Amino acid sequence: MLKINKIFCSAVLLFIVTVGFADLSFAATLSSNDEVQKVGQEVRSLQENTEKPAEEKQETGSSGSYLSSQFSRSSGDIDSALKYLAVVYKSNQQDMEIANQLMGLYLLAGKVDKAMEIASNIAKTNKKEPISALMLALRAIKNNDSATASGILDEVFEDEGGQLWLPLISAWLDVDKHKLLKPLTLEELSTEVGSAAPVVNYHLALINAQAGFVEAAAQNFKQSVDGLSQPPARVMQMLLQFYDKNKSPEILKQVVESYRKTYPDADKIKTAMVSNMQDGAAEVLLTMGSIMLAADITQDATLYLQLVLYIKPDLEIANLILAQAYGELQQYGIANELLAKIQPSSQLYNTAQLYFAVNLGRLKKPDEAIAKLDKLIEAMPANIDAYMAKGDLLRGQEHYSDAVKVYESIIANLKEIKPQHWPVFFAIGTCFDKMGDWTAAEKNLKRSLELSPEQPDVLNYLGYSYLMRGENIAQAKGLIEKAIKKRPTDPQIMDSMGWAFYLSGDYQKSAEYLEKAVSFLPADVTVNEHLGDTYWRLGRKIEARFQWDRAISYNKDEKLSQEIRKKITEGLPEIKTSASSEQKTSEVSVSP
Repeated sequence: MLKINKIFCSAVLLFIVTVGFADLSFAATLSSNDEVQKVGQEVRSLQENTEKPAEEKQETGSSGSYLSSQFSRSSGDIDSALKYLAVVYKSNQQDMEIANQLMGLYLLAGKVDKAMEIASNIAKTNKKEPISALMLALRAIKNNDSATASGILDEVFEDEGGQLWLPLISAWLDVDKHKLLKPLTLEELSTEVGSAAPVVNYHLALINAQAGFVEAAAQNFKQSVDGLSQPPARVMQMLLQFYDKNKSPEILKQVVESYRKTYPDADKIKTAMVSNMQDGAAEVLLTMGSIMLAADITQDATLYLQLVLYIKPDLEIANLILAQAYGELQQYGIANELLAKIQPSSQLYNTAQLYFAVNLGRLKKPDEAIAKLDKLIEAMPANIDAYMAKGDLLRGQEHYSDAVKVYESIIANLKEIKPQHWPVFFAIGTCFDKMGDWTAAEKNLKRSLELSPEQPDVLNYLGYSYLMRGENIAQAKGLIEKAIKKRPTDPQIMDSMGWAFYLSGDYQKSAEYLEKAVSFLPADVTVNEHLGDTYWRLGRKIEARFQWDRAISYNKDEKLSQEIRKKITEGLPEIKTSASSEQKTSEVSVSP
């Protein structure tokens, strides 16, 4: 399946993903960043007790309201989901799963005080439930009561050492109580951090710096950025301030000098240092939420980010990233309410306005969105992000030639084309593809791959395009295999891989990939149709007709529906040529 990835990163401003002062700050940091995905999934695995999947909940006496709540939630109607689940909770207050779900929904809706009430009720029967304990500890932290917060978290420590936030927030409480008597190290934490080591080192640096262990903090800062070609902007902002404040530790000299040479405006960005337990707890949760958002664990991310704003309501970067999370959840109105809180005097104002414009486009207000983007472009003609957003908006409206002009203007104004500019050529290539100019499309897609040879979205798009054109089948399969190695759980790449096996005549292998893809994308027309075709070739004709019927039920293109109905009535024709030359004739949808 063809997919055009999101041009804007899910969590642009935080850990691992970098915002820089580089030419293409957002577009260079797409959410497909494999390091982010790996760390995000690892962090998520440490939060295993946050919430059980809704489908595992057994029906109760209030099953009608419960099911209505789940349906509303899956449809994005948070208010209705809350209303229905509150009815269930009223008669099932001892059911910890319902309580946890309701607490999570209140957080998702930004009703932290209501969530805190549920957390208090949970704690009456289970003081070791990690998320309710976290919330109650945060309430104590907000009230400068580190002793109470420590008591709450100590209860959780006995059973839930795997929660990554737990030892970090507990350490900040020790700092507040002057009980951290020696530098905190990775080895002393209660959990294996794995790929999250750079993240944890960043927080150890902040903790040790505040406790007065300058040498250890300097070492932690260095370990937090070692091996990263583009160190995270927020981490570097904290590192630079620490370096200047503490007589330029030698261990950080090379890092600092290199960064300031690469980003000469770095010192113009002012970030408040983390200097107390409220700041520290907020920073831990901010990082957790941001990593999860970048790894597409969006609802969990939203809960953590709401708790950041509960402790630090004036932390603008949390507002910005939470708005991004709501955008990912298609709650664009809520997202723009958060973005509107960022004032013109803020360093984040232009970024907020950019996302505000993107959300206007998603709210089907393209004229307002274009007007806002044009205003941003006029005020900051070197702002590539605004051009990319405008091009994406035009592409989404199927104004492909106009979009190409915008994208090409970016290239024309670049002093040097760098690997981070691959999304521009990718976007141009997809536009030419939709306009029917495959020669120009292929040229730009290949240029995008030259700049970023391991980029799974481009590998998948080019490979699948070859399949659909019946060209370079072996090469196409190789490109898609490379893509799926980079992103093995992406259902759209699974679909492409399955279709590559189909065209190669390996229907059994094709079915394996397509069945996985349809489990992730049950309402996708292309995946259902592909699986139906594969089942037919395997002789599973009843199942084939079922998948084709599902494809029609989700499809809005009458021409395509007619083609699929013909398959239901007549089946697929016998293969008269080699399997490798068989082509699909139906239209391929491209996700905007």
